[in-house]
Amino acid sequence: MNEKTFIKDYHTYQKHLWENLIDGASHDLKKDDAILYNHLSQSKKKKPFIMQSRIEHHPDVSILLRKLEAFERYDTPAQGLDHARMSQDILKLMKKRDQLAKLHNFESYKAMHMDFDDVKEINIKTMLAVLIKKEEKKRQKLIRKYRITYDNFFKKLKMIGPRPKHDDATLIIDKVKRKLQLGSFDKHLKLSISKDHISGYCQKVGKNDIRLASHPIVSMAQLKTFLHELSHAIIKVYQDDDTMTQFMRPQKFEILACVVEQILIDSVCTVTERRHLNNIQVLENARLSISALFEFDLHDKRAEPEKLFESLVRDVFPLDDPKLWVVDSFRTTDALCAQYYPLGHVAALNLRSIRKLEKIKRKQLGSWLETNILGRINEIDPATLL
Repeated sequence: MNEKTFIKDYHTYQKHLWENLIDGASHDLKKDDAILYNHLSQSKKKKPFIMQSRIEHHPDVSILLRKLEAFERYDTPAQGLDHARMSQDILKLMKKRDQLAKLHNFESYKAMHMDFDDVKEINIKTMLAVLIKKEEKKRQKLIRKYRITYDNFFKKLKMIGPRPKHDDATLIIDKVKRKLQLGSFDKHLKLSISKDHISGYCQKVGKNDIRLASHPIVSMAQLKTFLHELSHAIIKVYQDDDTMTQFMRPQKFEILACVVEQILIDSVCTVTERRHLNNIQVLENARLSISALFEFDLHDKRAEPEKLFESLVRDVFPLDDPKLWVVDSFRTTDALCAQYYPLGHVAALNLRSIRKLEKIKRKQLGSWLETNILGRINEIDPATLL
């Protein structure tokens, strides 16, 4: 496989994906998948990114993925989203991924993920269960105060706290640059702020071409989303543009973004903003932990997904409609990575404790971040942060 050609074609795919999601374009991503799969099928390397991408861009997976990405294809005039039909396609996708993982001598797609990330499923499950239990009292208080259910989660999240003092994306970036002294990291960053596309997304679509999309920052929840995506953008600036090291596993990608996000919050947000953002984090930790635990179990118990979903959710959130499992989190596009958001929060707090012991002041955060995280972006092992 010619790596330079692959990188060029991969960036074209990412550009097309961006334009579909943000600009309303209609690129046929199955064509991009076919081009990438052709590259990947020629490679004999057993690197995790290549092996997983060979599955994700496989023609049979591509057809199902692209179908599931467009929820409107499952809409019916009579009942709205056809959960049963979508459920069938999700289970087909899981089965196909398993079949392809077995061709790489793994027991299953889930086993492949765990092997690549060098973690044991039981360890992740234990960490998530501990986090859910640890934050239970605070979470239940927030659930009662805002009348949160799993069904209305995102709507209610936007009601937590007042409108942020920091509500202009450009000014937030300027403040991050000033407070953390990260230089002109935004030199190659293009912003798209609109209520007409998805709420948060960051993508590198070419050399020196990083793009960040966000809804207008009119709530604390949206401020948090923006800071998370900005963290991804900062990390991408420090990645090597010319080699395959720029393509990270979800474990590393999300854990490090959560670490950087917490530093941005500590650096640029007011005390009031930090308090409300922490409340939102507690709720998100629980939702994403449940999502991850459900997905782990779903890979082994596929017969009755609604019952499985309900049994896990009802211990943490009120739930009206168990059929919501089909649109929960990232099950289709980013399989088996939901756990890395709450674990990223754990890593962020661990590093904050280390900074406290080292007596790192707020004005030193930028230097600390560059030395310990950004300057080591290609070599750092996120598992060591947990």
